[in-house]
Amino acid sequence: MRNILFLFIALLFAANAIAQPTLAASTTNPVAGNRFYGHYQDDTTGISKGASGPSVTWDLGHMDSTYTDTTLYLPCASTPFCDSFPGSTLASFDGSEYLYITTDAAKFAYSGVGEFASMSGGCVYYPNLQNLLAYPTTYGAVTADSFYSAQPTFQFYSYGVDSFFADGYGTLILPSGTYDSVLRIHMINYETDSFDLGGFPDAITARLDYYFWYRPGFHNAMLEISYDTTGNNGIPYISDVEYYTRGIDSTMSVDTTHPSGVVTITNDAQVRVYPNPANNMVHISYVSPAAQPISISATDMLGRTAAAPKNEQLSTGINELDYDVSSLPPGMYYLKIKTTTGATTKKIVVER
Repeated sequence: MRNILFLFIALLFAANAIAQPTLAASTTNPVAGNRFYGHYQDDTTGISKGASGPSVTWDLGHMDSTYTDTTLYLPCASTPFCDSFPGSTLASFDGSEYLYITTDAAKFAYSGVGEFASMSGGCVYYPNLQNLLAYPTTYGAVTADSFYSAQPTFQFYSYGVDSFFADGYGTLILPSGTYDSVLRIHMINYETDSFDLGGFPDAITARLDYYFWYRPGFHNAMLEISYDTTGNNGIPYISDVEYYTRGIDSTMSVDTTHPSGVVTITNDAQVRVYPNPANNMVHISYVSPAAQPISISATDMLGRTAAAPKNEQLSTGINELDYDVSSLPPGMYYLKIKTTTGATTKKIVVER
């Protein structure tokens, strides 16, 4: 009888160790005050999404952090553009723009992007929200969602379909620690962007595959690996990899009296990008607090790599750099500038 009892207890502990996690809004959605640090790695050698299925171990403990940025979640009402995005409950702020979010017990969805008038582009609106998570979600769940966004200033419109597959659960190993009861979401994004810049209409259709790892109670993805399945002659490649750590929660509000309308979170690095709009070359003035490497890259509005990264070495003080955008079709892009002491993203427009 004692042996049977011990066997029952052992089986019970084993079942708990591999229990399938369930994502719910209360344990997964971020809340106002949450702060997360994103740790990017430029070199994706040896990085892989790993296997799908039950009781998987994803070992990314060997990842390095090339640079780090910060995302702060704020109450929508405390941000400058909340009135433009009715129904939004949160906004995330990364130092250059506000991403507006609608959350409730059933979803986590993007509702728009807000930028100050002094920054190129203005607001992007999602008349049809882009859902990123549906609740409750557990292993084996499959969902799909259509979305539509518009940026009237530059006649930029985007529409598409996202499909979601909860394709694995298990243990995730990161440089920050080992975590059990983690659920992986595979998101397939088909999107068509259309724009008319200066009387030259164009449209681009692409597919991106995202893999997100979530653990109930963390309130953010713990790891994200993005695959571009459109570029590189049709051969999928990792376009972005980032793991997240939780910072100390804050009640900080954004200082809208700042001359640029935003509070920099780039460790006091001073960055100026000009001209904007640009034609063939973007000039970057960067005041660096120390000698350090810098990486400059351009992505399109979907986050796809649009131009090859440029890597240089900064000296202490003022650095003047050039970044070639002559290969980019006319349109809007994100210029990502990253160093060991900080990172920032600037939106630029390329004209011909």
